[in-house]
Amino acid sequence: MEPKKSPEADLEKSRGVFLQFGIVLALLLSIFLIEYKTYDESIANLGELEVQMDDEIIPITQREVAPPPPPPRPHQRLLK
Repeated sequence: MEPKKSPEADLEKSRGVFLQFGIVLALLLSIFLIEYKTYDESIANLGELEVQMDDEIIPITQREVAPPPPPPRPHQRLLK
């Protein structure tokens, strides 16, 4: 039985290219959908924050550092 299609219209020759293109397209689409971030607008708008600024100045305190203890005396033996 002779084929009814012309050899130029036969897509079986480029079947591998179409398969690879489809796999790459599906992979890129899945990576894009996994990495895509959405933000809930109701959470993003928390309202305005009212801050009251007091002119109270906090004094700077310095920590008193105690001097290190003196080194221990060497033991002296008394010769009797």
